[in-house]
Order: sequence, then C-alpha cells, then structure tokens
Amino acid sequence: MPRLRRYGSRQATRKHPSYYLLPLGISILVVILVTVAFNVYIQFQRIQEQALRSEPIAKVSVETDNVAVIFNGERTNVYKGYTVDWNNDEGFETGEGAQLQIPLSTGDHLRLDSMSTAFGKRDEGRSVLIGFQKGNLWLRSEKAKPEREATLLRMNYLRFAATSPVTVALGDTETEETLAVLSGSLPVMITDTQGKVLRNVVVGVGQQIRLSAATATANAEDAPLEAIPLERMTSSWFTWNTQEDLAMASYEGGPASNEETNPAVPKGAITFANLAPGSTFRSKTLELEGTYMPEEVTSMTINGVPAKLASETKTWRAGPITFADAGTQTLTISYVRADGSEVAFGTREITIDESAPEKPTLESPKNTDVSSANVQLSGRVAEGTARVVINDYELKKFSLGNTSWVYYLNAGDNMAPGVNTYSVVAIDKVGNKSEPLLITINYTPGAMPEVTSNANANTSASSSTTTRSSNQNAQTAAPTSSTTPKTSTTTTKETITPKTTPTVESTTLTPTQIRSGSGSSL
Repeated sequence: MPRLRRYGSRQATRKHPSYYLLPLGISILVVILVTVAFNVYIQFQRIQEQALRSEPIAKVSVETDNVAVIFNGERTNVYKGYTVDWNNDEGFETGEGAQLQIPLSTGDHLRLDSMSTAFGKRDEGRSVLIGFQKGNLWLRSEKAKPEREATLLRMNYLRFAATSPVTVALGDTETEETLAVLSGSLPVMITDTQGKVLRNVVVGVGQQIRLSAATATANAEDAPLEAIPLERMTSSWFTWNTQEDLAMASYEGGPASNEETNPAVPKGAITFANLAPGSTFRSKTLELEGTYMPEEVTSMTINGVPAKLASETKTWRAGPITFADAGTQTLTISYVRADGSEVAFGTREITIDESAPEKPTLESPKNTDVSSANVQLSGRVAEGTARVVINDYELKKFSLGNTSWVYYLNAGDNMAPGVNTYSVVAIDKVGNKSEPLLITINYTPGAMPEVTSNANANTSASSSTTTRSSNQNAQTAAPTSSTTPKTSTTTTKETITPKTTPTVESTTLTPTQIRSGSGSSL
C-alpha cells in the first residue's frame, strides 16, 4: 500500500556551528573598530583642547608702569615695555594710573583701566572666559562669531557672551556692578553668586544695568535697565564708539589726535600726567604737567603759554593757562626741536564746568526737636552729585547716580545733648561744591511731649530707644534695639513722666556683603 505524502512537510536540516561564526566575528570586529575609532577621536579632541588651553589667551604689551600678573595668589610685577603671555588661570592687575590694552585670541579687544583686576581661562573649544573682579573694563567685539569662539565674561551677578558686534563698559566696586552697552545690543544673564540664572535681559545701546548684593534678587524680577549716565556718554570711549572709523589707534587712546597719526612725532615725545582725552575741570585756570623727551623737545607751549622743562627729571609744567569762558575748550600743543623746527604736536578738547550742584534738601525728620538717642537724617541731592559730605564726614555708600542720602545720629557719638548743627554739602565729579544745607537738631535726652486730657484717667505711654553702631553711616552694621517697660502717672497738667528703668539690649546680626570671593572663579 503506497504511503501518503504530506505536502509542505520537510525535515529541517541542522546547520553546522561554523555557519554562525563568520557573521558574529564580523559584528564583533565592527564594534571593536567603531570603539577604537571613537576613542581615537575623543583622544584627538582632548589633545586639541589641551593644545588650545595651553595657548596664551593673549599676548599683552605693557605700556605703563604699575602692572602685575597674578597666578595662584602670587603677584609678579611686569615692567613697562615688556610683552607677556596671558596664560590660562592667570590674572592681570593694574595699579594707580596704569592701563592695559589686551587683544584677545578670539579677535576681541579688552581695555583694563587703572586699579582693575581680571582673570582669564579657556573654555572648551576656542571660547575665552574673563572673570572681572574689580575696577573698570571695556570690551569691544568686532564681528559675529560662533558660540565656541566667543568671549564669555562673568561678574558676580552679570554674565554674557559677546557673539556679535558690541562694545560694553563694565564697572565693579565693593558694593555695585554696572554694565553699559555703548554700541550694539547684548543678551545678559542676571545670576546669583552661585551662577544660577535669575533672569535674562537684553541691554540695548545707551542702556545699562546696575546691581548690588542687596538688589540682585529683587532686580531679577524686573529688567533693571537705566540710561547710560552722562559721564559715560561724554567719555572719550563713547566718542570713539560713535565714530565711523573704528581704527585701532582711536580705540587705544580715545579719538585719534595729531601725535597718534603724525609719523613725524615720536611716540612719547610729550605725555600728560593730569590731562586725559575728554577731561573736565572746575576752574578756567589750569596748571598742567607731564613728561617729555629731551632729545626731541627743546621747548614747548600750550595755548601760547611756555612750559618749564626739567631735563634732569624729563618733566614739564605749564601754567597758568586761562580761558575766558566755561564749556568746551581746546588746548593746542606745539614744541621746538633742536634744529629749530617747530612741530604741531596736537590738540586736546577739555570741558570747564564751574556750575555747583544744587543745595541738598532735608526730608526727615520733620521735627528737629528730638528725644530719641538715635535719629535718621535723610534727604535728596541733585543729579550729577558724586559725593555727599556732612560735617567733614563723606558718606561711604553714596556714589554718582544716587539722588538720596541718609545719615545716622547717635547719642554719645555724633549727637550731644542740646543744639547740634550739621552741614550737608553736595560735590560733583570735578569737585564743585553746593551751598551747604544747615540742619539744627535740638536733642533733649528722655524728654517726653506734654499731653492734655479731658478726663482724670491714667495715661500710659511707652518709651523706646534704639542703639546704632558708630559706623552705621558707612552702612556696615545693623541697628540693635532696647526697650523700657510702659509707665504712667497722673498730675495736674496730665503730663507723662517715664520711670527710669534699666535697658536690655538685643543684638541684631550684621549683614555681610555678598561677593564671589575670587576673580578667578569663572
């Protein structure tokens, strides 16, 4: 009988294990090759980054005295005329009268002014991070560039990346940071001291941000933008920014002068010790001085006034130089060489400002007869006031741009029983003084006001005193307070006579100013 065949039924053949080895081996080989290639790429990237980080951030030519390099907390002076590398994690510090021009490897330019400190390091790629610690710094970014080729700048509360053409002016004091945009616009991050971003704002041309430790968090809620103050608007740097010709010569020294563009005048033939481009004076009579090159200059005049030359010290002095009017004036400088030829050295524009600030005003207290051991005086001054002086004491926390002032009186310190007179004077940035505001405080310790009552009822009142530290006018300490128990008496005149009770002082913690602590923390 024939066997029935099932269609579709076929006995499976078992494949030899070697059949699977070849594709498995190929897969393993591919994984190994990819891993090796990836590791080689990573190592290559690391080598490149290390090479980039080992490159100097900038080559800096030191053209003034009082310049130092800071590394690992050690300060090394750099002498005038030397060129040094700005290496990773190093900082530059300028002393009194010094200035530093720094062309960065990113193509941007920095100017570090007198009494300023900045640290630098390289980020991944070609980014340069600048940690600005104190003083005044100017940054000019010439052209748009990728983020990895940006100049990143970090202050305590302000951070930005210059990735487009922009010029900014930065100021950092013990209490406040400012960032002013003189050309272009700049996205800026407001941060806390740990680097956490609190708010992003865009600062446009002609605007600035002002932040302090006390206001950084509060200012993060609303964009704290202000107009650039007058002294920035009239500075040589702002004038340079508005020029169409952004030549390096005008960048380095403000608007180009004759000696900067005339090759016949050697560099350093004449320098000025008390005259910078755009200087403002408060008198129409000037005394100027500086240095000169005896081998180049045999005599010199300023506006026709001969200068006295001292060849031993290579210094000169000219004056008095008198102007008939205030306002913008021009100084014309010329000198004579040994061969008798006269050289037109150049001109300088200055401003004569003789107008005094307006007299300060008093807003508090309304009643100048006081019995409290602690009194707060407060008032206002005109815009443009740079300093406020009260009885020869200069308010530490007042600065240019403020229009209000506060001064604390403390019994036994700056307020005695009886009549006390205080003179408040406003001073502008060139030293013009306002008419003094005279304040008379009549201090009667423990005196209480007379109270008349329609009924023979007991009347009670409380007296309190507040103790403030003697240096509170420097705003470095917080007040402490003490209280006395309530007392009451009834007399024919219904006057309140407080009992004499000991005071119990309670201490309030002194606020400390929040700062980053190190400019090298970028």
